[in-house]
Amino acid sequence: MHLKGRVLTNYYSHDFRGFEFKNGDYIYTLRPDPGALNDISQVWHLNVSLHDNIIATDQGIMH
Repeated sequence: MHLKGRVLTNYYSHDFRGFEFKNGDYIYTLRPDPGALNDISQVWHLNVSLHDNIIATDQGIMH
């Protein structure tokens, strides 16, 4: 499956905030954890939403 997405940025500073992908009524949001930055890896948070309600969450390290 391939989903089209968009980059999430801060409206005023345009700082990177993550990614958002849509699949029908579902929205998948991937955001880096700003408190877990290091040189080797970074923890990311995934939220799955349906009708503005978060129905699943997960976190992990991107490789």
